[in-house]
Amino acid sequence: MRNQQLSYIILGILILIVSCSRDLEKPSKIDYTKWGEFQGGPDRNQYSTLSQITLDNVKDLKLAWSHSLPDSGQMQMNPIIVDDVLYGIGADMRPFALNAATGEGIWIHGDPLKAWHSNSRGVAYWSKGTDKRIYYGMGPHLYAIDALTGESIKDFADNGRLDLHKGLPENAQEKFLGSSTPGTIYGDLIIVPLRTSEGNDAAPGDIRAFNVMTGELVWTFHTIPYPGEEGYETWENKEAYKNTKVGGVNNWCGMTIDRENG
Repeated sequence: MRNQQLSYIILGILILIVSCSRDLEKPSKIDYTKWGEFQGGPDRNQYSTLSQITLDNVKDLKLAWSHSLPDSGQMQMNPIIVDDVLYGIGADMRPFALNAATGEGIWIHGDPLKAWHSNSRGVAYWSKGTDKRIYYGMGPHLYAIDALTGESIKDFADNGRLDLHKGLPENAQEKFLGSSTPGTIYGDLIIVPLRTSEGNDAAPGDIRAFNVMTGELVWTFHTIPYPGEEGYETWENKEAYKNTKVGGVNNWCGMTIDRENG
């Protein structure tokens, strides 16, 4: 176990070194001085041009603040910072907001949940004017909350909670689903990654986009193609799309987005 943990640490360091040292051709519209999205930006490459901390002065860093959440267990999340507020999600699956400069708590949302099938790698942020929202997945649902207050957005889906079975075939409505990686924001859409069972009882892993304000389903990409869709003929079982004996083909780890080209 110790060797495995050491391997993960070494791998993480190597990824960080490669990300920071390579000469990237950075799209002009990505601001690499901010960290307002999961893994740093829409390209998810965990890259930053900030240079205040260097190889020379990193040894001199001292603790500025710490914050203890009212839970225990593992946190897998990559926090984001927007307008000097740090947003994350705890081991008990409750999203929270902190003052990024002081570590002072601003809000924590919801009731604690501890279940084997629920973990979260972070939250997604969307804003338009004074409307600022945080989205996160827990179990088979996507939640929308006010980024300033931590209160549920009542006019999103069902009082702030969207059932991610929405838009899937009838025979998948009772099947296991989850969304442990933050959705990807594009305009007024949130494109949601999906976790399914890894057995032959899996729901289809269709990639779907929902309206961020209402929760309405906007479009669906069938990862197991339907008749007439590209790739359908490559499936030996021409009824695979019916989800009777096969499912999955899901994106559970999240998506990058080229907002400039859509």
